[in-house]
Amino acid sequence: MSPRVIRPFRSATLICSVALAACGDTGSLTVATVGGGDAASVRFVNATGSNLDLAQNGVVTAANANIAPGTTVGCLAVDPAAASITVRVTGTTTDLSGFPASFTTGGRATVVAYIGPSSTIQFISIPLAFTPLPARSGLRVFNGSAALSLVDVYATLPNAALGTPNVSSLVFGAASDPFNASAGSTQVRLTNAGTTTVLFDAGTQVLEAGKSYTLVVSSATPAILVPDC
Repeated sequence: MSPRVIRPFRSATLICSVALAACGDTGSLTVATVGGGDAASVRFVNATGSNLDLAQNGVVTAANANIAPGTTVGCLAVDPAAASITVRVTGTTTDLSGFPASFTTGGRATVVAYIGPSSTIQFISIPLAFTPLPARSGLRVFNGSAALSLVDVYATLPNAALGTPNVSSLVFGAASDPFNASAGSTQVRLTNAGTTTVLFDAGTQVLEAGKSYTLVVSSATPAILVPDC
């Protein structure tokens, strides 16, 4: 089955908007061993300001072309040892450097394209291996905004006091460890590290109990809430 490009909702207010990428049907790029259970499951997130293409062995299919900023492709079954996947800016034939060359056998990952400190497109592969506590949700945050160089992360009930940070001193270009969050409506706010000065409010989103997510914060797009594969 071809992977499905998911174009999430964006609110009118950029600083408080969250793009929710719903779980799509499992796609297939380079399948490892059909039925063998060794394929890696990979979701790709475009948190840059450019449309991107995914290529397999140099070939871009219609389903993997023109991936718009703030959207995802997932979940792809790929050969963990030789994924043969590259990424290009739409309209070019030059592969961008830095896309992961391999993945963990039978593992799951979210790969994010984001704008690096020199305005170039960079990639991070975030491993997904977290089971939330009963009746809770799992959440991790990726800081892909150079303007948010060092932040604390708070996940609370909507409009609640900040309290104690769920994540402290998250640096630009890094993903936090996953943590248990309340299922249901949850507001995520990022503050200047060590203070309660809110630098970014990702607004309120609904987390489903028993599921885990990555919140991708980017300098080029609204925040993107990405379910784990």
